[in-house]
Amino acid sequence: LAPSQAQVYTVKPPAESLSKTIMAVLRCLQLLVVFAVIAPSAGKAGTDSTPSKPTPAAAATTRAPIISTDLFYDTADLIFDVSGAVYKRSLGPMVDKLTPQAQKAATEALDTVCAKAGIKKALIFEKVDAAKAALEVVKANAAAHMATATKLATDKVVIPAVTLFESAMPAYKNAIPKTL
Repeated sequence: LAPSQAQVYTVKPPAESLSKTIMAVLRCLQLLVVFAVIAPSAGKAGTDSTPSKPTPAAAATTRAPIISTDLFYDTADLIFDVSGAVYKRSLGPMVDKLTPQAQKAATEALDTVCAKAGIKKALIFEKVDAAKAALEVVKANAAAHMATATKLATDKVVIPAVTLFESAMPAYKNAIPKTL
């Protein structure tokens, strides 16, 4: 095709109402996280304002971890649950209805392209399978290197740093996990 005859395909941004809905859901999730952080301390507001200080030995045995990932994992679970429910209620039926049509159109388009280019369809799928196999090898190698790097960082940086902190601040012993 001549440059003047070329068709330009653009991806349209999502509908404004959908993006506003998503932003509203994200704001609600932010509020939930804030309330989850504030709520445990809010119940203690009416207690004695001058609590007695525990001894360092008692503090070391009763102190909760300083760094906890529970809030992050619980928030991620909430986000996944909400997004799954939104998908199931709004997009799921449409995707289920349109998937067979899209697969049929893609197969027809591939057949047409292969016929016009003179390429066998089996050869294309062979190359795609080879690329998938190569990607799996790359993923396995990356996972192995990541595990090695994580272990090295834990052994050489995290454990010595936490141990040094605990020796300087015995009241916080076992309050920081020695993992990444």
